[in-house]
Amino acid sequence: MQQGRLAQEALDMAETGQTELGKAELKHLGRAAAAGRAAQDKLVLHNQRLVFRLAWNYHRSYGEAHGVGIADIVNAGVAALVDSAREFDPSKGARFATFAWRRVQGAILRYLDRNGRF
Repeated sequence: MQQGRLAQEALDMAETGQTELGKAELKHLGRAAAAGRAAQDKLVLHNQRLVFRLAWNYHRSYGEAHGVGIADIVNAGVAALVDSAREFDPSKGARFATFAWRRVQGAILRYLDRNGRF
């Protein structure tokens, strides 16, 4: 994923005219950027259970009583999961699920706080 991010940054710089790249380099960077996006999508897809588990627990605890639907809670959690995948850096030593758990939990709690009828 990190290589994909770097490749995308290099492609963006080439588009704005900040750097000159040949056809072969552009093709290679395009493939690397696509691989990075695919890895990020796979990370999000395989960790959606984390979102569903948190969403279901908070829906049962708070959502039902305060008029918030499960689909809305899941949407808030998935948005946080996508942001987590975008910002995750495996070189820091944490697992993705550990990194994403707090962010998803915080997003769900913020959503319930803003949209629940307390």
